[in-house]
Amino acid sequence: MMFKTHLAFSFLCSIILWPFLSGSNIPKWAFVLVFILSSVIPDIDCNSSVLGKRVKVIGWIFAHRGIFHSIFPAILISTPLLIFFGAGYALASFTGYLSHLVLDMLNHQGVGLFFPLSRWRIKGFMKSGGLAERLLFVLFFVGIFIMMFLSKS
Repeated sequence: MMFKTHLAFSFLCSIILWPFLSGSNIPKWAFVLVFILSSVIPDIDCNSSVLGKRVKVIGWIFAHRGIFHSIFPAILISTPLLIFFGAGYALASFTGYLSHLVLDMLNHQGVGLFFPLSRWRIKGFMKSGGLAERLLFVLFFVGIFIMMFLSKS
């Protein structure tokens, strides 16, 4: 999936999930920011991605849609956040990272959720940058405006 689709989806997910965490130790702006930043980390292993272009060495070492597109980095990243900052930050990071994986499961290349322990992949029907993804992007954008409108009411 494209960078902008991941951003729109993660922003929408973060504003939908925030009300369920309003009692936690994390301000809304921080939850949304950590969620969105975590959602783009999995593509660090792709030298042509927005993040991968800035950290090319990761793409040289790791294959795209390999270990970084599994659940293990999400756990690895969120654990120190849990220890040092609390559950709200860890949950924002974990669910943000997973939002990326969920979207990529719709792609025909799929995601190996438990890679390298299992080679099983969850694959979808969409082509990255294709019509279906562009429609999803528009739906996410509409959802964001609806959620922002509803939060003002």
